[in-house]
Amino acid sequence: MASKKPDLGRITFAKNPWPKGHRIAELVWLGRIEADSVWFDLHLVSAPYDEGDRVKSDDDDDRRADWSSKGCWSNYNRCTISSTKWEGVTTGFQVGTPQDPLDFTTLGAKTFNVDTKPKGKGEKPAFHIYLLGHDAVAEHRITFTKTSKPKEYALSWKGRIRLAYIGRKKYEHRFEAIAPRLVFGGFKAARGVSAAKAKAVLAACVKNEPAARAKPRTTR
Repeated sequence: MASKKPDLGRITFAKNPWPKGHRIAELVWLGRIEADSVWFDLHLVSAPYDEGDRVKSDDDDDRRADWSSKGCWSNYNRCTISSTKWEGVTTGFQVGTPQDPLDFTTLGAKTFNVDTKPKGKGEKPAFHIYLLGHDAVAEHRITFTKTSKPKEYALSWKGRIRLAYIGRKKYEHRFEAIAPRLVFGGFKAARGVSAAKAKAVLAACVKNEPAARAKPRTTR
């Protein structure tokens, strides 16, 4: 008997061939302690684009733009949006400093607007995306809404996509990921941050984190 596949929510890409979107197969939410601040990392992987689809391609696929072609999407299998998969390429996003600490009791009232402005030369984005090749994502709107279970939140993550793999210059497309039950994985120290330093930064930058513990292990 085949094991049941995880269904962690849905990710949709506006006006792609699957209006109901795709199952989220992997989703990880972690906190990272840097030398003077704390950051969030997210890692999302979809199921294969054509999972459960009896019609794998359209008769007129060859005449469609890539975004509208089932055959084109299926060639790339599935989507990954991540701040952790491609080490050195992405940054995640800052969520707390000593001047503006992250308070988990008010987390649900906050929207994180990430990469809202074009990146300058040499600047790294918060996330990278593999979609129809190695593309680009920006203009993220991320919210975490508390559920009734400890450390569990509902995630809403919206953003825009640029098809960088084929040379597009504008963020012409949109995605939205909805996950009703996402468990926060806790904070870990970034590479080079000692356990003692991590503990001090966590105390200064985070309020009311359930079972808060600075861990010396590295995250990236």
